[in-house]
Amino acid sequence: MISLTLEPTAPPLPATADRPMVAAMLRATPGRWTLLGARANAASLRQMSYSLRTGVGGWTDFGRGFETSMLSLGDEHRLYVRYMADGVAV
Repeated sequence: MISLTLEPTAPPLPATADRPMVAAMLRATPGRWTLLGARANAASLRQMSYSLRTGVGGWTDFGRGFETSMLSLGDEHRLYVRYMADGVAV
């Protein structure tokens, strides 16, 4: 018998006011990939990914040390992020 587990829909991306808390939580768990959220528009999410990694725009609490990865599942584009302490998972 085959057993399937379906992933739930990804959460919305964090509001600007919640981003400092999210950045602090990620710094507390270096090396762990976390699903940050999803969007229907891949280009918009790609720009957000760049802003997060460079700490510009509304993502000033992020920047150096953060890595991102995008995954497209049909019409949903997900953004995963992790913090790397000095570029090495702890």
